[in-house]
Amino acid sequence: MGVLHQMKPRRVHLPLQSLSSGEGVFINNPVSTIIIPLFLKQSPTLSLTAFTDVDWAGNVDDRTSTSAYVIYLGGNAVSWYSKKQKSVAQSSTEAEYRALASCAYEVLWLRNFLH
Repeated sequence: MGVLHQMKPRRVHLPLQSLSSGEGVFINNPVSTIIIPLFLKQSPTLSLTAFTDVDWAGNVDDRTSTSAYVIYLGGNAVSWYSKKQKSVAQSSTEAEYRALASCAYEVLWLRNFLH
C-alpha cells in the first residue's frame, strides 16, 4: 500500500456493464475521454473488501498526511483514492481515523449502489 500515495490524486467510480458472454464486466472510465475496456475476473463471492493506508506527515513542506484506499468487489479493484489531507493531523491516529472515515463512506456508497 505504500505505493498508493505516489499515484496522481483522483476519485474513480466505475459504472459496471455485464458482457453478453458472461465472462466478465466492461467498465467505462469516466475520468478521461478515452474508454478503456477492463475485464474483471469472476469471483465466487461478491463481497466488498477495503484497504486503507496513511503516510502520516509525509509532506516535508507542510507536514500534511496522504490518505489512500482501494476497494475490491470480489477480487477486482473497483474504487481507489489517494489524496493529501486538507489539514495537519496532530497524531498518526488522527490521520488514520480520517482515512478510515473516508474509506468507510466510499464502502457504504458502493454497497448502496450495488443493492
